[in-house]
Amino acid sequence: MSSRDPYQLLGVKRSASQDEIKDAYRNLAKKFHPDLNPGSKEAENRFKDISYAYERIGNPEERAKYDRGETEEAPAQEGAQAGFGGGRRSWRGPFYRQTQESEAGPGRYTFSFGEGMGEDVFESILGGMRGRGKSRYESQKGEDHLYKMDVELRDTVLGTEKEITLPSGVRLAVKIPPGISEGTRLRFAGQGGPGTHGGAHGDAYVELHVREDSRFRRDGDNLILELPISISEAVLGGEVRTPTIDGFVMLKIPPHSNTDRKLKLSNKGLYSRQKKHRGDQIVVLKIVLPSQMDPELENILRAWQGRHPYNPREHWGSV
Repeated sequence: MSSRDPYQLLGVKRSASQDEIKDAYRNLAKKFHPDLNPGSKEAENRFKDISYAYERIGNPEERAKYDRGETEEAPAQEGAQAGFGGGRRSWRGPFYRQTQESEAGPGRYTFSFGEGMGEDVFESILGGMRGRGKSRYESQKGEDHLYKMDVELRDTVLGTEKEITLPSGVRLAVKIPPGISEGTRLRFAGQGGPGTHGGAHGDAYVELHVREDSRFRRDGDNLILELPISISEAVLGGEVRTPTIDGFVMLKIPPHSNTDRKLKLSNKGLYSRQKKHRGDQIVVLKIVLPSQMDPELENILRAWQGRHPYNPREHWGSV
C-alpha cells in the first residue's frame, strides 16, 4: 500500500464512517496546524499530508472516486510532499490570531480554532481545497489572517499608532483613527498568507477591541464620571482635580452642591466620526464622608442641627 494512502495518513480503516474520518482529520489538524507549530517543518509537512488525505476521502463523492481508482494524483515537488501548498490547491481558513499588550510585551500571539466559528471550522477551511469542477492547479489567493488587538478607551478618542509583528516577521504599523468603535476591522492588503501557483497574497485584518475604563461610563457620545467630593467642598465649593480622557483638569465645584449635581465639561467626550466632533463629559458629584469622622465636626453639626432644624424628606408629605 502506498505511503500516500489517505486512510493510512489519517490513521483510519477503509471501513471507517465519514464521521470517523472527519473526527480523525479534526484531531490531527488541531495538533499539526502550522499556526500552532510555528517554524516546525515536520508539523507543516504532516499537515500537508492530512489535508491531502481529507481532500481525497473527506466526502463520500471524492472517497468513492478514490476507492475506484479514478482520482488523479498530483506530482510531489522537491523539498515538499504533494498534497499541500505547491502542487495542490491552497487551503484557506478563518484562523484567528490575537495580538495584545501583555506582560510578554507587544507582538505575542495566541491561536484558536474556535472564536465563535463553531465546530465546523474545518469545513470552511476545506471549502477552498475541494474546488469541484475547477483545476486543482489554478492560481489561488492566499488565506486572509485576522488579528485581534486591544486598545484603550482614550485611543478611540485621540487616535494612536501601534506596531504588531506578524508570524512571518513582518512588522505592521497600525494607525488607529479617532472615532473607531468596538469590533472595527482595519485591512492590510497583501499581508496575509502566500498564494499558490502565482496567486496573490491574502489580506491581513486587525480587529480592534476597546478596553473599558473603570472611571467612565459611555452615554452615546458623552462620557459619565462620578466624582467624589468632601462635605466642605460640597458646602463651600472649590477646585477639584478631575480625570478626563485627555488628562486631568481642575473642575470648579459651585458652593452648596448636592450629591448627583451634574457639571459639564464640553468637548471632553467620545469622538463621533459621523458628526465630526466630540461629545461632552458629564461629571456627577457624589458627597463622600471620611472613613473616620472627626469629633469636632460631629459637635459642630449637632450644634448647627439644634439651631437650624432641617428635614430633606419633608416634600414626601405624611403617610
